[in-house]
Amino acid sequence: MFIENLYLNNFKNLSNTNFKFDNFNIIYGDNSSGKTNLIEAIFIILNGHSFSKNNKFLQKDKNQKTFLSSLVRNYDNLKNNIYIEIYKNKKIAKINSKKVNTVQFKKNFYSIIFSIESFISFKNKKYLFSLIDKNSFIKDREILNDLLEYRKIIKIKQSILANSKIDKDALFVINKKLVSIVDKISQKRKISTEIINKNIQNMFKLFSDKTINISYEIKELNQDVFKNEILKRRIQFSLNKDKVNIFLDEKDIFSYSSSGEKKIALFCIVMSIVKYYNTIEKPIILIDDLEGDLDNKAKRVTKEILGNMTNQIFLTTLGYYLDDNINTIYL
Repeated sequence: MFIENLYLNNFKNLSNTNFKFDNFNIIYGDNSSGKTNLIEAIFIILNGHSFSKNNKFLQKDKNQKTFLSSLVRNYDNLKNNIYIEIYKNKKIAKINSKKVNTVQFKKNFYSIIFSIESFISFKNKKYLFSLIDKNSFIKDREILNDLLEYRKIIKIKQSILANSKIDKDALFVINKKLVSIVDKISQKRKISTEIINKNIQNMFKLFSDKTINISYEIKELNQDVFKNEILKRRIQFSLNKDKVNIFLDEKDIFSYSSSGEKKIALFCIVMSIVKYYNTIEKPIILIDDLEGDLDNKAKRVTKEILGNMTNQIFLTTLGYYLDDNINTIYL
């Protein structure tokens, strides 16, 4: 996977701007200069949607269309012209002049993002689930279809519960399908998390003497939840019932660990998935806000690990990762 260039117009604080990329790309600038915005633009080109999947915040001028275009080589080294247009919260996406949906981006372009903001915020469950699913996708491409089926069932169930008179027979049938697909995905996520936990150990030892352990906790189904859904007319049983546990020396990382330790843990999770991915394909790596809160040893080790990767990399920096031999984008 390789993204050769990117053109942006009316995208947040980046307008009428062209970028050309190399294999390793440093995005340098002060705070609020647009480093994260450029990372998000690259993310959109590769995934077909923004970080939040809400397009209305992407336009600098709400009265003008926003354009993103890029030339991307996929896993077969075939060139793909990507074009995305956003206007009034509506999006048109094209690959080689053909309109496509987000699923086509997921199937054709592989990328993994390090986002410490998503990791430590209330969104961390959703973000961690997405990383685990990417790890599954490497060897089990059906996980994408499973997730699409799950979302379809959820929409049908929401429609049933929204009716003034709930069709309990239809609800029974859809609940049966929901339980089946949730169990299927949960089991796949549990196996994927076990693989991540195994693959992360050696890398984490380069940073810390502490022991890291990652596990996927499947919450058992309580049949009373379906009765409560009818009373409250909203879904209470979903994949969100599950939980990802990350412990350092048997202590919850989100409650007891420093910001630096959280970054090291996430970096090792992301890079372990990348290395697992590299056995099949080479995803593009997007890394935003890595160096803050890291001590000198952690900065040095992350720099060495990234320097040895053959994947295309995009890394934001306030200065530490600057290197005269690496393509640098100044914002």
